Amino acid sequence: MTTFSAWRTVGVLWAGRAAVVAAVVVLPAVAWAGTTWDGGVIDTDFTTGANWDDNSAPTFTGGTSTLSFGIGGSTATVNTAADLARIILDRDASFTIANGSGSLTFQGEDVGGVLTGITASPTTVGTTAAYTISESIALGASQSWNVANNGAGGTSLSVSGVISGAGVGLTKISSGTLALTGANTFSGPLTVAEGVLSINSWNSANTNGPLGNNAANVVLGSATSAGTLRYTGGNSIPNALLRGIELAAGGGVIQMGGTGRDDGYVHLNGSSISGSGPLTINSPGMTRFIIVGSSTFSGPVAVQAGELQGSVLGSGTFTPFGVGTNGLGSAVTVDAGAILTTYSNFGTPTVLLGSLAGSGTVRTETSGSQLQIGGDDTSTTFSGQLQGTFAPVKVGSGTLALTGANTFSGPLTVAEGVLSINSWN
Repeated sequence: MTTFSAWRTVGVLWAGRAAVVAAVVVLPAVAWAGTTWDGGVIDTDFTTGANWDDNSAPTFTGGTSTLSFGIGGSTATVNTAADLARIILDRDASFTIANGSGSLTFQGEDVGGVLTGITASPTTVGTTAAYTISESIALGASQSWNVANNGAGGTSLSVSGVISGAGVGLTKISSGTLALTGANTFSGPLTVAEGVLSINSWNSANTNGPLGNNAANVVLGSATSAGTLRYTGGNSIPNALLRGIELAAGGGVIQMGGTGRDDGYVHLNGSSISGSGPLTINSPGMTRFIIVGSSTFSGPVAVQAGELQGSVLGSGTFTPFGVGTNGLGSAVTVDAGAILTTYSNFGTPTVLLGSLAGSGTVRTETSGSQLQIGGDDTSTTFSGQLQGTFAPVKVGSGTLALTGANTFSGPLTVAEGVLSINSWN
C-alpha cells in the first residue's frame, strides 16, 4: 500500500507474505520566515522576495523578525519601514545596509539574557570584516549592539544614519569597533562596556551628535572589561561644555586622533571624570586630552601615548587626574614619549598625584604652581623628566625615586617620606 500526503511525511512500510501494513507519521507544516538574505541579483531592495532565501520577503512589522545577512550580494537597501527585533551580520566579506526610502527600528531580541539590536561578527576565525549601515535607526528600547572580533581578525560596524529614541540608551558590547558618525538624537545613556566606540566629533551636552543628545556621562567599561572611546575628528574642540566620563570598575581607554598637540584636542570643560576604574590615555599622534577642574574617579591613570592635560582655574588644591583611594590623588604612570601637563591661566594651584611612575615627561605651564606627589604612601620610581617652573612636594610615607635629567626650576620639598636620587647635580 502506498500513502500520499500533502504534508511532510515519514513513512514506515512493513511487508509480510499475506499483507502489507503501512504507518504514516504526518508532521505539521513548519513556517519558514525567510530571514536570511541571499539576494542582490535583480535589485538590492528589502521588499524583493527573491532577495531572501525562501523567495519571500520577511515580516517588517511588529518588531519580531530577526534578519540575517550572511550570504549573497554586498548591499541591501532599506526601501520600507522595517520594525525588527534584531539584525545579524555574520558574513566574512564586507556588507552595507544602505539608506533607501525606508527606515529601521530595532526592538531588541533576548540573546543570552541581553536585549540585543545588532549582532556583527564574521563566521570564520581570524577574518577581518567591515560592515556599514547608512540608514536611520530608531531604538524601540534600550539595547546592546554586539560587535565582536572573531579571533585575531578585527570586526568593525560603521553607522552613519541618525540613531533616535526618546529616553532609550545604547550599550556597545564585545571586542570589535563600533563607529558612530551621525547627528544622533537618542536621549538615553551611552555605555562602552567593551571594545571600541569610535566617534568623529565630540558633541556638547544636550546637542545632537555621535554620543546622543543628553547631558549624562558616557560610561566606559563594565565590571570586568575596559571600554575604549576613540576620537577621530581632526578639528580641535576648545572650551565646549562637553559631557563627562564615568569609569566603571573595568576602566576606560581614551584615544585621540590627529598628528600634533593642537590637532584634535578635546576639553572636558564643566564636566569631569568620575567612577572607580582606571583611566588610560593612548593617543599615538601626540594629541591632547584636556580635563578642566577636578575629577572624582578613584582608579589609577596610565598615559601610554599622547598628552593628558589637567587645566585648573585659580589657586587652591585640585585633582584633575583623580582622587585616588584616599582623596590625595590617583596613582599616575607616564610612559616614555608621553606627557602629563598641568595648567592654570591664573593663580598658583596645587595639583595632587597619589604617586608618580614611568619614564615620560611631567610638566607645568603655570609658573609658581605646586605638584604634590606621594599621598597614597606607595614607593615608586620616575625616570622621566620634570619640566617647568613649579615646586614639587614629596608627601606620604613611601619613597619617590627620581632618576631622570630633570629641568624644573622651582623649589623641591620633602615634606614626608623619602626622596631618592641617583646623582647630586
